[in-house]
Amino acid sequence: MKYSKFPQRLLIFSVFLSLFLPVNNFSWANPLPLTEINNSINMAKNLESSPFGGHVHALAINPLTNELFLGARPIYNSQDGGKTWNAIAIPKSKPRANVTSIIIDPRNPEIMYATGHGLSVIKSVDGGKTWAVKNKGLNSDSTEAITIDVYDSNKLYLAVLGDGLYRSQDAGESWQRISDFPKNQEIRTLASVGYPTGMGGIWLYAGVDDGVTKSPDCFCGWDKLANEGLPKKRIYSLALGAIVLSWGLITPPAKSQPNNTISVYRSPNCGCCQGWIKHLQEAGFKVKDYVTENLDNIKDKYDIPEKLITCHTAITNDYIIEGHVPAQEIQKILQTKPNIAGLGVPGMPIGSPGMESGNYFEPYTVFAFTKNGKLQKFAKY
Repeated sequence: MKYSKFPQRLLIFSVFLSLFLPVNNFSWANPLPLTEINNSINMAKNLESSPFGGHVHALAINPLTNELFLGARPIYNSQDGGKTWNAIAIPKSKPRANVTSIIIDPRNPEIMYATGHGLSVIKSVDGGKTWAVKNKGLNSDSTEAITIDVYDSNKLYLAVLGDGLYRSQDAGESWQRISDFPKNQEIRTLASVGYPTGMGGIWLYAGVDDGVTKSPDCFCGWDKLANEGLPKKRIYSLALGAIVLSWGLITPPAKSQPNNTISVYRSPNCGCCQGWIKHLQEAGFKVKDYVTENLDNIKDKYDIPEKLITCHTAITNDYIIEGHVPAQEIQKILQTKPNIAGLGVPGMPIGSPGMESGNYFEPYTVFAFTKNGKLQKFAKY
């Protein structure tokens, strides 16, 4: 399995005009290959039409699981790169309601938000399985776009058609109106950009009916961009990459690198544990090898979920690694820093790192687990 690394050198806005399929708030934290994205969209076109037209207005990707979430009416989910889709139940909304945007919290992908005409704002805290309405303080249920503050997951910005811009500072539990839209415009999409405003906050970029505009989060005025090269048409989506150094706007902050030291606790005669340690070393980890006759105490200390308990336990950067987890999955969480306790592979599947046996291979799943023991599929092999 190969995962693309999030680029840290360029800031790229992908702008989708009304000429094209409008796709809001796409996440590039862990992108699928372009061919898979195109295939996913084409397959989505073949979904059974809803009585509301079935227009695709939003597409989001869970950066940990690569699950696709598609916004039409209602929300659809795909766990196989867009080959098959399943409708997700959402709270009752007005007739002809359409989902207009979906966003996933990059710090905790279990948390998701969606907006829509006649839908208001809905939130999921379980990776999109169930949703609840979050509309306290809103004057309308016709919502168009939502974005998460690049530095603070509790701070959200919301565009409400015909009304204005709202902000939540408590992860969607309540909303306060903070600004009008740009004059004679409706905001169709929002992006939070973390380069300095000179006033200590962030910038919000907005796609409007005739281009792109921006405002600092003090909302002391919207500045329309030159929009050179863009047709004067409605902007449905802005996808944020990284920072354009050539603009001379900001030098990206140095990204702290995770410590590549990992402590492994194993029993003295475990051959497969030694094989896994060798796998980690080949991947660049510095291994501290602790041999113990009391592995049960280690499992109890770190509260390993019973389903995942196996022959060795490892600790790196405060994450718990249980069993024969591939090094690339460990490296992935060290880079993305998800809000989980750790990763685990149940049993001792043949073909997993340290359990190689010629060409024989047993399919297996890497699970993420939380501090309260909840498991979620993280990767499949």
